[in-house]
Parts: sequence; structure tokens; C-alpha cells
Amino acid sequence: MDLPDKCAAGEKLEVIGCVKAKAGHYARDEKEYPCEAGYYSPTEGAEACMPCPSGKTAAGTGSFQCTGCQPGYYSNIAALSECAPCGPGLYTDKNNATRCDFCPVSTYSSSEGMAKCTSCPAAMTTENIASSNQSACVCSVGTYRQGSASNCISCPASSSTDAIDSKSESDCLCDKFTYMPLGGGVCLPCPDTMTCARGSSEANYGPHLGTKSGDVTKEYPRLKPRFWASADKPMFVFECDSVDVCPGGDPGPAACAGGLEGQSCEHCPEDHIWDGKECGPCVDVEASALLFPLVPLIVAPILISIFYWMF
Repeated sequence: MDLPDKCAAGEKLEVIGCVKAKAGHYARDEKEYPCEAGYYSPTEGAEACMPCPSGKTAAGTGSFQCTGCQPGYYSNIAALSECAPCGPGLYTDKNNATRCDFCPVSTYSSSEGMAKCTSCPAAMTTENIASSNQSACVCSVGTYRQGSASNCISCPASSSTDAIDSKSESDCLCDKFTYMPLGGGVCLPCPDTMTCARGSSEANYGPHLGTKSGDVTKEYPRLKPRFWASADKPMFVFECDSVDVCPGGDPGPAACAGGLEGQSCEHCPEDHIWDGKECGPCVDVEASALLFPLVPLIVAPILISIFYWMF
């Protein structure tokens, strides 16, 4: 049998003549070679093997196809022999993945090769994405963890925390239009005579009214205009004659305008008189004005008697 002078590309020379290279192989210089790891040849007669694309690999030599990466694993470049596992804090739930994703907030992944992240326990979340341990799980907004307790406790009704990872019930702030009474419990509706910003608490009056020390940045119920309350009983509110004398705001002396004092800002201090805007010290004329209504009552009988005897 006559043999050809030279085999075609992708063929090897055998006793029977030129034969195409098998799938998973390639032929060069009339010799057959297996595809290297990371490469494949899907058909006969290949003169070169092709690299496996990203997301797929070929583990051994002589591969006629590539194997896709399983969930939890990925390959981000071509011609790899094996997929890499997603690291802690990462995951992929896809086949043939070319990258891993970060675990979302409220989840974590502590092991390599995870197809999904583990959710934090009930009422807990994480501060960031890509958390790699359950220790990153902290109490969600609206809950707190007391001491060394493992579970989170919900804030009382109509209250919530401003941030995650709260450590005490005192971090629970009443919603706007409500306030926390002395002794705690649940937030109550703000009285009609007052305004209540978020976080208002009856316990926060002290630092503002000078009755005790504490954090002056904390909120407390404030008086609406035309209402008054004393510093020692700030929640016992009285109505005033007008907003001119009771401008609202803090209970106590500040609740009265122009130096007025007393319940509902009803009078000026002793030896002072109200001029329509403020209390000022009395002068002789004003003192006389106080006596003027009494003068006619005293003088009139005397003048009548004189005129009677004269005429």
C-alpha cells in the first residue's frame, strides 16, 4: 500500500496511513498528542486544542470537553485545570460561575466553597456585606441585646433604636408624637398641650430644667404656646390667657414671657408691673395710679360736707 508523502493537518501517520487525531487530542508533525489540562478538543482531526473558557475547566489531559464549575466554585480566566472555591464571606449559586458574590447584609459565610450564605439568627443583621462569621451578626434596628444574652429583644411598642447593635432598652427611642413616661414601659401619645420629638422621655427633663445632671442632647416633651407647667411637675399643664404670656417651650420659669411668674404666668414679681410686653419695676407714678381709684372714695364725702355748710 502506498503511503502519502505527508499527512494533512490534524492527522497522524499510522501503518494504515494517515488517520485523524482522536477527540481530546491533536496532531502535529504526523504525531498525536493529548490535550493538556485546561484544554480540550471536541472533535477528531484537531491540529490544536482549545482553552476551556472562564467558568469551565479540564482537570486532566486528553479532554474532549470542559466541565463547568459547580455552585460555590468559579474560574475567572481561561485554560484552568480546576475551579477555585469561593472564600469566606463569598458565595455563588450559579453553575459555570466566573466570579463569586459578596454575602448580602444579614448573612454570612464562614467556609470556602459555599453555594449560599447563612442567614443571621432572628432579629439580627450585619453591619456590612461579605461577613465571614456569625459573630458579625448583631441586633437589628428596633431590637437590643441585654448583657450577655444571645437573643435580641424587640423595643417596646411605638419605639425603635436609631442604629444596629444596641445594648440596652434605653437605646429604644419613642416615635415622634409619643413619649416615654417615668418608670419606662411603653411610649404614650403626646399630650395635646405639648409637642414630642422622636426620643422624647419624661426622664430627660432633669438636665434641661436644672433638677439633675445628665445628657442635655436628649429629647423631652415641650409645651405648646399658651400652656404652662412648673419645673418640678412638667407634665401637669395649665392653660394661660394668651400666647403673649405663655410662649411655650420648656416648663418652669422659661415658660413665662417677660418675667411673669406664678401658675399660668398670672402675675409679675412684687413691685413690678406688666406693660403689655414685660414686667418692669414700679415707679411713683405707677404706685399713684394704684391708689387713684381710692382717692374719690375718701375725698368726695368731705367735699360734699363743705359745700353743704357753705350753701
